[in-house]
Amino acid sequence: MIDPGDSRIGHAELRFGATRVFVADEYPDFGAVGPERLGGSPIKLHLDVDDVDAFVAQAVREGAVILRPVHTEFHGHRTALVSDPFGYSWFAASRIEEVSPEEVQRRWAAMMVTPEKAS
Repeated sequence: MIDPGDSRIGHAELRFGATRVFVADEYPDFGAVGPERLGGSPIKLHLDVDDVDAFVAQAVREGAVILRPVHTEFHGHRTALVSDPFGYSWFAASRIEEVSPEEVQRRWAAMMVTPEKAS
């Protein structure tokens, strides 16, 4: 819905499979303010998607800004972080490898060992 008075988005619905997220432009007179007015958002949203590379490319075409480019993580996912035009941050991830909790822990511990800590 577009506000007929000033063309702000009064209500938009985003669908992610069976999940719906509702967004709108700021309406401070109703207490609806965005993350940028507050100095950033205290939350990060997370979406599991089939193809994170394609998802991020589409998000950028729709106005998102890449905060962390798509990359492969130690826990078996390709992930990225984008900011939408409303100022919210979204992690997107696609599983590329099945990794046991024990292996995730081992990989994380190995990453955290630096030459200074090893001696």
